[in-house]
Amino acid sequence: MIKIGKIKTHSSKELNTSFVSIGFECVDRDLINPEKCYDAIMECGIKYARCQTGWAKCEKEKGKYDFSWLDEMVDNLIKRGVTPWFNVGYGNPVYQTDAPNPTAVGCVPTLYDEETLNAWINYVKELAKRYKGKVTDYEIWNEPSLSHFWHPGAPSGKEYARLIKITGETIKEINPNARIGACMDSGAGFNFFPFAIDFCSNITKNDFDFFSVHSYTKTPETLNSVNRYSYLRKIFNNNGLSDIRFRQGEAGYPAYIPEEMKGCTFTPPKGNTSDRQMCTWMLRRYFIDKSYDMELSSWYQIADASEKPYQMLKEIWTSPPHYGILEGKTYKKRPAYYVMQRIAAFFEDVEPADYYSSLRTNIPELEIKPKSALTFKKNGYPIYAFYITDYVAEENDYSGCKLMLEASKYDVEKQIKNPVIVDLMTGEVFEPDEIRPDDIMLRIPDIKITDYPIVVCDKSIIDITEIGH
Repeated sequence: MIKIGKIKTHSSKELNTSFVSIGFECVDRDLINPEKCYDAIMECGIKYARCQTGWAKCEKEKGKYDFSWLDEMVDNLIKRGVTPWFNVGYGNPVYQTDAPNPTAVGCVPTLYDEETLNAWINYVKELAKRYKGKVTDYEIWNEPSLSHFWHPGAPSGKEYARLIKITGETIKEINPNARIGACMDSGAGFNFFPFAIDFCSNITKNDFDFFSVHSYTKTPETLNSVNRYSYLRKIFNNNGLSDIRFRQGEAGYPAYIPEEMKGCTFTPPKGNTSDRQMCTWMLRRYFIDKSYDMELSSWYQIADASEKPYQMLKEIWTSPPHYGILEGKTYKKRPAYYVMQRIAAFFEDVEPADYYSSLRTNIPELEIKPKSALTFKKNGYPIYAFYITDYVAEENDYSGCKLMLEASKYDVEKQIKNPVIVDLMTGEVFEPDEIRPDDIMLRIPDIKITDYPIVVCDKSIIDITEIGH
């Protein structure tokens, strides 16, 4: 392969469309300093930001609201070309006096008395009024299927549907153009599908518009995530919810896991994670999510939640995992920041597609390795992405491993005329050494393959900073 340059990145203001989102979660609990993140998110090219609205921070005295902190976040994001979308929650200890934590994380207002419910409705009204014209998407609550975000009582799909209806109706009374969202955790536990069925059978397509999944797994392919999404889609369709759009509302892989958390779902057997693993997981996650036509995919999170101990319902993490593309406290850019920057630039105007492709190799050990091949399109040109679906934590060295891409010319709108090979981990762009002529198939031998997506596409559909420029 002949290196010709690097993929050119763009700011959020320069990009037109993208499905790339980032989490501004935990600002409501002062775990992140957003002031140190605004310019970084713009430079990264991210187009959306998930913001938690923090009832407990907005109403510290009954009936008295202070949205100044949220105003600042929303306005700073919009000014930089980033569209904020809201995650509406959590509880409020002013009303929920038995809350097991200082900010009533996980305390569901519909499960308390009439005063609490009315206070919640009033808060939501004020929220909708204040941000009408600035915020359109309102996701209600966070991970209601998990016990540490649902109190009192056990998580209930039926009760979550009730919370969605009450909150969504309140928002739409103020802003008829608002989009209402629901969400669930990653589905690692046995409660995932029963909760989803209970929820879907107690809600209608008129009650909400989008549904967020949260994928925290050892590898993005763990638990056959796409198959699980497909089954989840069937549950929705069988309950008259076929119009509901899916999005990846929160997902991530940490560069560091504290000792107290080793043994969690995403923890490698040896307990060690790294920046390289984080970047590999990120690339695979975004390619999978785009292939499934997620309306957006949001990374958890902009920076490590390290300014204070992380509080859930009853648990406190004094040293939380490092999920941020910016380091906590220092706000230094991690390697994943630059990978995210390239993802944002690459996926502008890209759509999922169904094209034939095949990966051929004469190396026996490479031939038997499980591989993923995904296809997309942009401006009518096909895009081919492929990788080895190794366990991310293995960090296997595939330097020198090559294969042949065989892709059909028959089923594409426009044929690739000037193929390039793109490595989004490094940003490098290459021309192939050889293209084997064929009327039916595009055949390119000696393409590198590794455990994250390598891309083949037409040179015309990506911006390249060429060598010497």
